[in-house]
Amino acid sequence: MAQGFVYVLLNPSFPDQVKIGRTEKDSEIRARKLWTTGVPTPFLVIYDELVSDCEVVESLLHERFAAYRVSSCREFFRIPVREAICVLQEAAAKYRIHDITLSNRRDILQILQHRYEDRLKPDITAVRIVQLSDVCFLEVVRHPYRHARDEIIERMDLDIFGEGDKKMFPTINSIDVNTQHFLDKLKDYDLIMTGAPLFTNEACKQIADEWEEGGKLELYRSRKSICSTVGNSSEFGNDSYFTI
Repeated sequence: MAQGFVYVLLNPSFPDQVKIGRTEKDSEIRARKLWTTGVPTPFLVIYDELVSDCEVVESLLHERFAAYRVSSCREFFRIPVREAICVLQEAAAKYRIHDITLSNRRDILQILQHRYEDRLKPDITAVRIVQLSDVCFLEVVRHPYRHARDEIIERMDLDIFGEGDKKMFPTINSIDVNTQHFLDKLKDYDLIMTGAPLFTNEACKQIADEWEEGGKLELYRSRKSICSTVGNSSEFGNDSYFTI
């Protein structure tokens, strides 16, 4: 039994087909990996569900749509997107873990609101650190229309942060430790440079200007160089994990 996501992907190059698959990591990352030289346009994540047994849920969908499978060795089906989503929701209901594994997630929205104030996207309703057996990710929930039920969920695998082979958010850590690392060690510049879906476009520009034009980035680099030489920490020091 493996926790993970079952997803529905669409590619504009063949809009009459959907790809139904699973991943124990992140659906967006999986979609990007599928964009190879033989595919002219990137895959889009139309919908996904976090479930306790992604193998079983994926199998249920593949069996349900077997008659519409493009090829027996490929996960593509000629079915309407709406139907694929509805059946995925139905199949995932028994295995859905988003609302029951509260011990595996921490909501940090209030802390970020206090820290960044009006720089956050105004339609964000939840920001969580979620940890499964082999992945820790940031989950951002947005409601773009105040009087509608539309919901946008964006996730980012936190393995993107680290230095060399050293992971910043290994799953051998507890969820509380990784949550505290996220809050204490990542600067706003780290977050915009790695595409964390938290800030408005204007805020991203302001943060970039503060670091790149305002001298904070140069100060960080110089202090990091000193720290690597003398082994001391500083205001930025070993507590910043840039991917630049």
